[in-house]
Amino acid sequence: MDPLSKKADYDPQAAAISSAYVSAFNDYVRKSLHYGQDKTYRPEIPLWKSWNFQHQPPGADAAVAAVD
Repeated sequence: MDPLSKKADYDPQAAAISSAYVSAFNDYVRKSLHYGQDKTYRPEIPLWKSWNFQHQPPGADAAVAAVD
C-alpha cells in the first residue's frame, strides 16, 4: 500500500463500519421482516463488470450515460 498515492486501494471508512452494517441488516431482515432465512447477504459484489450503464428513464429522450 502506498500512503502517498492519489487513490486508495480500499475505502477505510467502509472497512471500519461494514461488518456492523451487515450484521444489523441481517438481524433486521431476518428477525423483523422474516426474509431470506436461507440466503446470504453480500454487501459488495462485482456487478459493475457486466452492468449495462445505458439506462433510459421513463419520459427521457435518450439513455443516460454513466459518469466516470
